[in-house]
Formats: sequence, structure tokens, C-alpha cells
Amino acid sequence: MHRFFVPKEFESGEKILFSNEQSTQISRVLRLGSGDLVVVFDGSSYEKTVRLDLVDRHSCTGTIIKRRKGTSEPRVKVTLYQALIKADRFEYTLQKGVEIGITGFSPIISSRTQPFRLSSSRITRWRKIIVESAEQSGRVILPALAEPVSLDKAFKTSSGLKLIPWENETQVGIREVLRKQDVAAMKEDAEVSIFIGPIGGFSCEEIQAAKNNGVIPVSLGKRILRSETAGIATAVGVLYESGDMG
Repeated sequence: MHRFFVPKEFESGEKILFSNEQSTQISRVLRLGSGDLVVVFDGSSYEKTVRLDLVDRHSCTGTIIKRRKGTSEPRVKVTLYQALIKADRFEYTLQKGVEIGITGFSPIISSRTQPFRLSSSRITRWRKIIVESAEQSGRVILPALAEPVSLDKAFKTSSGLKLIPWENETQVGIREVLRKQDVAAMKEDAEVSIFIGPIGGFSCEEIQAAKNNGVIPVSLGKRILRSETAGIATAVGVLYESGDMG
């Protein structure tokens, strides 16, 4: 069944009101009709099976016929602190990050971050990408998108196990750290923070600052990954070791 994110304020009792955009998609793109079933979630970790009642180009409504706790969310909460990179590459990271199970995204500004004008329309677009990816991938909680912060502030405010992939780290691999920290035994809602640098990576001074704040530099192997790839690869490794992909 097709899935839609519908905020709680559009739910009244057992009735669901879809937005104009969703109504157009339901009626004109998906060509669904009265009596068809869809799935709706509001970010509260529950999802609902909804029977469509009124299907119109501008206004669709439905009735909730079943509620259930979602099972798609990872046990370990992964926050990706991604340095700002070119817009299309950052959007790729958001889209794929939501799909694999990242819980939150926090854009960071480091010494090598390229100048970037982050407009309100860009933020709106990024939030829309998160919603669409959550709908497609079966998520029941919308990953958070924080305001950009400095790398130093991110080091100080991050939580849980903190990892920073670095191309010059040759002694400590990510698998070694994850198994030593026993990610698989972490309690539910345990946190892992991942720091990913921009094009050009982190400076030696930034890596030292990371160490001073309890962040562990790790190697991702013999190959150098792009910024938009490194965060996804690291998050997949964490989620795999935690048992989420078993």
C-alpha cells in the first residue's frame, strides 16, 4: 500500500484529511478511488491503515480502520553530523540516510567547508526530501534536521559513541571499534554520533579537537570515499553491527 506522512493536526477522531498535494497524487498520479487502502503515519512511531472515502483532486479524506506500532525504526539511534557540501550531494545523503535508518541529521561547518548560502527554501526542500524518503522506505518517525552548527559545537553537544572517519587513520578500523564498544549489546535508544568532513576532509587540528572531546577517529578501509558516501557507509556499518540489518 502507498504510504503518506500526515501530521497529527490533520487527524480528527478516526478521520484523515490529506493535503492538496497528496490529494492530487492520490487521485491523478496513483489513480486510487474510494474504498482503496493506504498507510498513514504522523511521526509518532505508529502507522494507520486508512480507507479512502472521498477522492478528489483538491481534497481527499479517509477513515482509520487499523492502528499499529511501527517496526521499521532502528534500536540504536544514529545521528549524522555531515559537513555542508554541494546541495545535490547533501540531498543524496539525506535521501539515502533516511532509507537506511539514520535518526537525525545535523549539518556542520568546518574549516574546509565551502561557502554555502543556506536559504529557508533550501531547508524546506531538504525537509520534503526527508518526508518523501520516509514514506518510501517505511519509516514511522521522521528523522530530525537540525540547524547548521560549527564543528566545535557539534563535538560538545553530540551524544553516545562518537566516530569520525578519517582518511589518515591507518591503525583503528571501524569494525574493530564497533565490536570493542559492543554496539550489538547497546540498550534500546542508545546513541551513535558520526562526523563526516567536507571535500578535502578534516584538518589535523580538527581531528585533535575531536579526540579531546571523546570522538574516535576510525578508518573505513583502503579506499577513499566521497563525503556523501562516507556517512552512509559508516551508518550502515553501525546499524549492521547493532543487528538492525540481520
